[in-house]
Amino acid sequence: MNSKKDFKNFFNEKNLRPLKGLGQNFLLNKKVLDKIVESAEINPKDVVLEVGPGLGTLTQKLAEKAGLILAIETDGGLVKELKNNLGKNKKVVILEGDILKENLNNLGLKNLNYKLVANIPYYITSKIIKKFLSQEPRPLKLVLMVQLEVAKRIVAKEPHLSILALSVRFFGEPKFIMKVPKNSFWPKPKVDSAIITVDVFDKDVDPKIEGVFFKLVRAGFAKKRKKLTNSLEITLGIPKEEVLKLLEGLGLGKNTRAQEISLSQWIKLTQQLLKTGL
Repeated sequence: MNSKKDFKNFFNEKNLRPLKGLGQNFLLNKKVLDKIVESAEINPKDVVLEVGPGLGTLTQKLAEKAGLILAIETDGGLVKELKNNLGKNKKVVILEGDILKENLNNLGLKNLNYKLVANIPYYITSKIIKKFLSQEPRPLKLVLMVQLEVAKRIVAKEPHLSILALSVRFFGEPKFIMKVPKNSFWPKPKVDSAIITVDVFDKDVDPKIEGVFFKLVRAGFAKKRKKLTNSLEITLGIPKEEVLKLLEGLGLGKNTRAQEISLSQWIKLTQQLLKTGL
């Protein structure tokens, strides 16, 4: 199906309808579908977890490249059609469920090097990113369709950083692939979208550093318009003089704000806090 008319006719024939509560917007643009597959850099040995396969348009393209596709869909009506259309494809496993409630190990992903590809409802974007970056087993790569403004926030650099940008960069390297106009979907969403990728770092994360890092970042951004010295004093109770010493050690001035600090500086600040025991 390559047109809005095709999708409408199919839905009418099957007595289905896009569920607004699930944020369903189906991608029509073949060039965008091809770009998603290209961005995933799939080889014949790859396992791909696809979240929100819809009617399987992207699933079919992924299956042409990958060794195995695990496609998980929460809409029971669409699961039935997926099984009708792709059930005979030995490279595709169709699962019904809510990815946010699933234990990734129960999906058979433990000890697998897999990639995540998702055209997800925008209202769960942050939750999806958090789940797959902060929980094991992590994917090798994320390829996501997100709101354009969210994509810009994720790939932003200092002095325009946010908690979201730092949360992603702590675990991997994000990249903006392309803008996707809203008329590329049916039903048409209210905003434009974008494809982004995240190449996940191949290293273990120290739980202690991770915990303090995110506590520190949340505190720094809690009072975004305030200087970091004030934010950390108010939120964490760290004396302003001590914060100034830490900033000076990183070559940062007393007027520095949270959005101006790079990931590496946040990590160094975290390490210094752990050393001093503040």
